[in-house]
Amino acid sequence: MTPWYKAWLQEALMPPSLPEEMKRDQLEAVTLRNTQRHSVVHVVGVSHLGEKSVSDVRAVVRWAKPDLVMLELCEERQNLATETEYQHWVLPPLAETLTRTPAELANPFFWFYTLYALQIQAILETSIGAEQACAAAEAKRQRPDVAVVAIDAPYTATVFKILTALWFDVGVVRIAKELWSGDVIEKATPLLQSFTDTSSQFEALVASRDALTPESMGRLKELAARLVVLKECIPDILEHSDLARGVASPLLAERDTILAFRMHQLSKQHRVSVATLGVAHVAGVTQKFGRVTAEDCERCLRPDGREFWMLAQVYALTLVTPCLGLAASYKARKVGGDVHRYFKYGRRAWIACGLAATGYGVSKLCDNYNNVRRLQQKILDYKLGQKQQPQETMSTST
Repeated sequence: MTPWYKAWLQEALMPPSLPEEMKRDQLEAVTLRNTQRHSVVHVVGVSHLGEKSVSDVRAVVRWAKPDLVMLELCEERQNLATETEYQHWVLPPLAETLTRTPAELANPFFWFYTLYALQIQAILETSIGAEQACAAAEAKRQRPDVAVVAIDAPYTATVFKILTALWFDVGVVRIAKELWSGDVIEKATPLLQSFTDTSSQFEALVASRDALTPESMGRLKELAARLVVLKECIPDILEHSDLARGVASPLLAERDTILAFRMHQLSKQHRVSVATLGVAHVAGVTQKFGRVTAEDCERCLRPDGREFWMLAQVYALTLVTPCLGLAASYKARKVGGDVHRYFKYGRRAWIACGLAATGYGVSKLCDNYNNVRRLQQKILDYKLGQKQQPQETMSTST
């Protein structure tokens, strides 16, 4: 047991924790202490597309005046720390994007997350990672010599781990079965029902070709803000499902270990630090701070070898299966008769179904891309129209 005078001395040497009045304004924040080095880390829980998170981070940085800022970014996404203000822009035509950056279109997360985030950005006029950029900029304004460090796991490695977990731990068949049977919906209502209803209304407005009016723009902002709030509840929506259990480790648990270890190591070198983390990471990092080792962190960063087997199986399904079909068709032709005729018709039906499914999927992806591009253009036109209205009013009055 630590003598009372040593405990008093440690408390006297520690920098102060965040005041209670800051936490009353629904601020997700906690102060982690490194008692051995008499240092603190103020962790701010943020929503990566929330406007309030920017003001929360700014308030904490102004109060703490840290000598180190830790961001939930990696080297691959470090450019997000420079985008302090949102600039209205429009996606280039799909053919141009395909010519200039084909690798971006080949990334499945571009279609399932980035396009969604671009819509929210354009409507709410906020950038992905605006709170990270705000933390870095505000700290530099307070202290020009402040250090800014990205502490998250590499983005590409996390994506591969998630896909591997879905492929091996959950399985494509189990995912399809769970979604088809409606188990996820039954276990998560009414929260999931609210999410799906909001998403359907939002998508209908985005797909509309009508010009924006003040009423429709206000409705879009309302739905976008609601989606941002509901997005933070996705772990609660799927907490009892196999799908969530499959991605929870690489998406949350392993990253919590990496973040907690790096934060603790950096707290040994800096007396006052501020860390901006997603709300979903705050509880895990708080629990693991000072309790994980370098071996734990290295194990979470190291590929477990299953990524290679996942890619091998995917390539086998896409390349070997057609080859086996062609070989069987060739063998049936050698045999002749009804066997050859059945194989011929079956091969044609297989090819026709494959082409139809591929064409439908590609058309849906193109529609999503063009809808986002059209929405960005409509918002830009709406903003220009709003700016021109006061000028027209002034000219009419004169």
